Amino acid sequence: MPTPSRQAWFLIAATLLLLLCGSSTLPLIDRDEPRFAEATREMMTRHNWLVPTFNGDYRFDKPPLTYWAMSVFYRLGGVNELTARLHSILSTLVLVLVLYAAGRRWFSGTVGFAAAFGFITSLQVLLHGRLSVADMPMVLAVAVAQFTLFEILSGAEEDKKGRHCRFWTLYLALAAGFLAKGPITLAVPLLTALLYRFAFWRKPLPWARLRIGWGLLLVLSLVGLWGIPGLIETHGLWWKVGMGEHVIDRGYGALNSRSWFAPYYLLSALLSYFPWVAFAGYGVLVLRRNWNEKNAFLLSWFLAPYLIFTFYATQLPHYILPAFPAFFLILAQAIEFPAPLPRWPRFIAGGVFGLFFLLFAALVTIIAAAPWTTELRPFRIALIGLAAVLGGLLALGLLCGLGKRTQAKGAVLLVALGFLLLGAGLRPILPALPVAEIAASLPPDARCIGYGFTEGSLIFYTNRHWILMNDPAEFTAEMAKPGPALIVVLDRETRIDSVLKWLPRRLLGLPATLKVDSRLPDSEHPTPSILLSPNNRKTSVSGINFARASWVTVTILVRE
Repeated sequence: MPTPSRQAWFLIAATLLLLLCGSSTLPLIDRDEPRFAEATREMMTRHNWLVPTFNGDYRFDKPPLTYWAMSVFYRLGGVNELTARLHSILSTLVLVLVLYAAGRRWFSGTVGFAAAFGFITSLQVLLHGRLSVADMPMVLAVAVAQFTLFEILSGAEEDKKGRHCRFWTLYLALAAGFLAKGPITLAVPLLTALLYRFAFWRKPLPWARLRIGWGLLLVLSLVGLWGIPGLIETHGLWWKVGMGEHVIDRGYGALNSRSWFAPYYLLSALLSYFPWVAFAGYGVLVLRRNWNEKNAFLLSWFLAPYLIFTFYATQLPHYILPAFPAFFLILAQAIEFPAPLPRWPRFIAGGVFGLFFLLFAALVTIIAAAPWTTELRPFRIALIGLAAVLGGLLALGLLCGLGKRTQAKGAVLLVALGFLLLGAGLRPILPALPVAEIAASLPPDARCIGYGFTEGSLIFYTNRHWILMNDPAEFTAEMAKPGPALIVVLDRETRIDSVLKWLPRRLLGLPATLKVDSRLPDSEHPTPSILLSPNNRKTSVSGINFARASWVTVTILVRE
């Protein structure tokens, strides 16, 4: 069996390989990534470390800790995609090591290694572990708080130094998580403790050891060092918008008019935990065979995010990331079960792997048989990268399930190669990049105007203020103003749901018409003359709009 140091170094190497590959070439993905990246740059430019802005307007979506962390890497390596993502990559790396250490302490070195390796090779972590957003710092804070919470509630009496260390670890983690992403960091441990006490373990707990009063005072004091000056500077808007609209209102009304779907997180788990979701049956077996206070706590931890977000109107698959460490610590214990094992978990695993093999085969068929035009060839490279990621994870799960763990290293390399291809394929088809090349040649006073295409990537990649709109009358009025201008207009858009209806018929040789939405000209609001004038430089580019999952053609005009 490898030594603990060798296991730790392997986890470090695997994490950095998987998360760094492609992260410097993969363009920032609308909507959230460019907003975080640009808000950090504006915070540094304005020398205001209390209140972030985006495109010159207040940005109340998240507290400031993520922006502060990103600014450190900006200063070290400049403003680019990699430095915008390093805070997430390093948070994920630390979380992998924390998970490994906790697994070793609670169970064994084998369990700790399996849990950490499963975590870093799950699809949702591979995606969010590299994104320029606030999730992974928050998940790290929640995990540290949860491990410490259990140690306090279940541990024997310690010396005074040990009690102080755990007290500070718990509440500093809660404060850091709140400053990274808000109250979810407090909600998950609170609900975990209640489920543990009243639903699954149901034994009296030494609540006094938590010193909740002093702990909450510490959390509120640390958050207040930023929050109170922020509230004063924004005249209370931090609370009204940050908490009111971005936390409370999203619980009642779905973001972007999404419809609420009760089994959403049950279905999204198939992708989020892939490939290890195939072995979920063994996790159930672990809870049945090894029921103890640790697994009662882990089950409480795992369920807490699901109970919180299942009844939350806005549903996104990454919301349940705080549950991941608990899931993998439960599942990893099955690796030490002696044979023979029941057949039913294997049947579940076979069914899930069969489902994903069909998905992989369908993706390969599309790559091979779809009618790829010249402008779509980079997207084909991206799909090949996606197929490599899915195929690598599929092979990884199958090889580990068959006990061939040495051969599984090749699957890890295939996944890393897939992310390199994703970055190489998606970068040429991001509309904001050619816009940025044109913007670099314009005078500083040139106005930048976007109509229909209003994504944050325009602002980040051009490093300019933009006037963004979707109203035709407002656009016409804006175009009447004189002076040099860079104008980006959404011309045509093809949504992914239209492609999914059209492509199967096309592959089968059946009559099919691809629905394309056209934005200009508009019958009620005629095209402004600037769009028709031969005196203006005009070009069109096509690419992907990540935020709307669509293929777009935008017209770029320059008025000197």
